Order: sequence, then structure tokens, then C-alpha cells
Amino acid sequence: MSRIRYGLNERDNLYSLFRYDRMYNTNDSTWKPHMTDDEIFTIVEFEQNGLPGIASVNNCLKNLTGNRELKWHLSVLIQCSNVTNRGLPSKNEQKVLYEIEATLDPYIKADNGGVFLACVTHNALRELIWRVRNPEEANAAMQHIIQSRTTQRPLNYRIDDDPSWTRAVWYLDNIN
Repeated sequence: MSRIRYGLNERDNLYSLFRYDRMYNTNDSTWKPHMTDDEIFTIVEFEQNGLPGIASVNNCLKNLTGNRELKWHLSVLIQCSNVTNRGLPSKNEQKVLYEIEATLDPYIKADNGGVFLACVTHNALRELIWRVRNPEEANAAMQHIIQSRTTQRPLNYRIDDDPSWTRAVWYLDNIN
């Protein structure tokens, strides 16, 4: 089960938008790239249309850019229901989003079928992104989750053939 840390100031509040274990280093209590399950994540803060945004990007994929086995780009969009005046999810909404991610991730990664690329939160939307090997398996997993109605929010998704990784460029170019 994911641990969640809620901060007291705006920076901590932005960082709490993601699963605790993806970004908070418990060894020295600092916010920085954190390793979990062979994934290292970097936090990217941005502003777009006057609203704050934050992305958690898997550094490990930078070395896999162009990998022909992971040529499909799966993007899942979730409309947040309960947001702050800056378009960020409330603490209760964050819990719902964590549960959705925890539901989706094992289905997409099953049988080594995908690798998590990024989680982006901006303007009342959460986007979860994976690079996947087989679009049919990813589509079947998404259809199973949608039809079983196991998530508390509607999900919209698309799977794009992206052998040159052009859809991943922004995420991977914004990390060290």
C-alpha cells in the first residue's frame, strides 16, 4: 500500500500530488528523485496558462528512448472532481487518484507489458503515462478496468504507435 505525505506549505502540497514512495526520500527526509522498484523519478514543476503543474517522470526511460519493444505510448486521462482554486487536486481527491493509479499500474505492467513513464497533474487533470509493448494487451487491460467499474472516476485513454518516442520527448527532456 502506498504511503502518502501531506505537506504544510505550497511546495509540499504540490509534491503530495504523487504517491509518497515515488518521490520522498525517507533516508534523509528530502524531496528529490527517489528509487522504487528499479524506477527513479524526477519531479518537474511547470506553469501553463497561469496554473501550476507538476510531473513525476521516470528517469530510467531516458536510456530506453527509441527502444522498439516499447514503441506504444499509453496515456490515461482522469478528470479531477475536487480541486483547489489553482486546479490542483484536494487531499481527498489525491487519495482517489492514488487508488486509481494503484489499480491501473499492475494491469499495464503485467507480464512485463509496460513501463511507467510519467504522472502529470495540471488544470484539474491527472495524466498517467506508460510505454507499452503490446497495444492489444494494454487495450484489453484498460477495457477490463473500465468495464469492471473499479475506479472512482471515469477514465479516458489512448494508445499511440510512437516508435520514435516523440510523445515522450517533453517528459524525458525535462529531467537531468
